[in-house]
Amino acid sequence: MPQFQLGYVLNQTDDWFNGLITQTSMECRDITNLVLRVNYDVYNTSMTLDYPLNDITRFTRKTNFSDVIGGLGYRLQMGKHNITTYVQSGIRLYGYPKFNT
Repeated sequence: MPQFQLGYVLNQTDDWFNGLITQTSMECRDITNLVLRVNYDVYNTSMTLDYPLNDITRFTRKTNFSDVIGGLGYRLQMGKHNITTYVQSGIRLYGYPKFNT
């Protein structure tokens, strides 16, 4: 079962700007209601850094983060509704921005 989501992240910091998030996932279910799930999420944002020797100079550059998450879950069917629980773990990959002066 593939899934694709697109969202907008509101950052509450002075150094990071708001940005887009793209989430993709794949689920594999079997007849015993076990679920295997893998997510790949990408966050696109911009960051601002102050130059330490001068209060006026600021650097702004786009950057991104990626999450790779995988896990195992169980799906409990209750009539027309489902309750699914997951145990997941993952890694985050950082894209380092390149600043031009």
